[in-house]
Amino acid sequence: MPVIGLLLQAPYESNDFWGTLWALARWTGSPVASLSYILWNIKVTSKCALMVDMATTYDDIPGQGSQFAQMRDSLYILSVMNQYTLKQRMPAVAAEKLLRIALFSDSLQLTAIEDGARVLVKRRYELASLIRKGRKKGVMPVFISLMWFLFSLAISVQAAWGQFGSNAQAHDMALGLLLSWLPVLILTSIVDRNPVAAGSILMELNTLLDDVRLALLNPELRSTFIRGTITQEDFAWTDALDNEDYFRRDFFTQFAGQGRVRWHYGVAHPILEGIERTFMAEWGRNWLREPDRARTLMVRGPNRPAGLRWFDFRMIWQIMSSVCLVSGTVGGAFILSCLGCRSGGYLIYVVIALGTFAVELLVWYLMHDGTASPPWRRDSVSEDLVTRWGSSLERRLSRDDGNSSRLFKAAKDGLSKMLHWWSSLTLRDFMEVFVLRPFEIGNFVWLIYIVIAQTFGFYQNCDCMASTWGGQDNME
Repeated sequence: MPVIGLLLQAPYESNDFWGTLWALARWTGSPVASLSYILWNIKVTSKCALMVDMATTYDDIPGQGSQFAQMRDSLYILSVMNQYTLKQRMPAVAAEKLLRIALFSDSLQLTAIEDGARVLVKRRYELASLIRKGRKKGVMPVFISLMWFLFSLAISVQAAWGQFGSNAQAHDMALGLLLSWLPVLILTSIVDRNPVAAGSILMELNTLLDDVRLALLNPELRSTFIRGTITQEDFAWTDALDNEDYFRRDFFTQFAGQGRVRWHYGVAHPILEGIERTFMAEWGRNWLREPDRARTLMVRGPNRPAGLRWFDFRMIWQIMSSVCLVSGTVGGAFILSCLGCRSGGYLIYVVIALGTFAVELLVWYLMHDGTASPPWRRDSVSEDLVTRWGSSLERRLSRDDGNSSRLFKAAKDGLSKMLHWWSSLTLRDFMEVFVLRPFEIGNFVWLIYIVIAQTFGFYQNCDCMASTWGGQDNME
């Protein structure tokens, strides 16, 4: 029951059955990967909060409408953007510069009409207020409810030591240790909180970025932004913004918080690192003492921008923490159960969890841009077997246009969508759909089997109790 209570506290998305199912399989089937992404996002969010704190002196408390409040809104929006995936194949440098202007400029006018509501600072304030109102609440009751799991684990530990020598008590304690990483995952995912309506926030973020894009493409509006050391030459990159296939209304594509989406790095860390290298590390505390100069440097960024798609090896600390947590708790369960069916099941679970995460990191390293095509499709002359079979079946269905049944039309539409999906599948997508996700679902099902087998005594059989499998129950 405590385990079920823990799973019910996870940050699921409303009205999304399949998304909830995939998220649950991801969290429990690949806990090392999920914890790594969650801890990394928490680190980035804390860095945004630290930069806000460093913007002024210790004893200064600026009011609403101050430069400090405006910068707090900007970095808060950036921390929320970090939980959404960037569109694939988007020009990285142009995307970074667009984000910098949308977040840190205070002079760009979004329309030709003099309207205070269309000033970028006002738009950011309204968006930040909307997101703050829509954050999930009720964190403390969830924290308190998690105490039931810890209380149950403490009882099992006390009972195991109180009945020293009883294999049943040791196995119950081992099962508790096997799942001891679960409270940490739930707690960190709650700290890494997500909006109540992630889809509506996604639309608001994309609308803001699209309005900034249109303003930068308008010479009259762009002139309101040019000042000081920013010149027309600094806007040569804006020609890329005219490509509506990449930038129109869908800059961000989906919500990826709490480790839901693999290979999600976020957009915040590259921008924060650029700000830190440019001036913040040198200026130190009260770096907002010269607001105009600070904003100019934040908008321009480093002299050689690396774009939004790069990996910081400092993330290794979050990865190692996740590996140690999961392997340590499962290893403790393995030691308590010694050799046998139970320990074998624990070993299988942790090997699959670590193996899928290793493959995921390898795929991320080798196919970081996500654009490589599968080997069977790199020859433009020939078609793969699935494409040939699907195209042949689609032609046969097209000949029978006289059949107007609903089932026939649904089959035809479904086949067309399947062929389009298959033709657009990249090698990284193939690894996700046909390798990583099946292993995660299988590991999730295996964990359920372990819990059910221990709860209902399925391990009490001749094979598991025999010395051939290292059983101990026959020694009582």
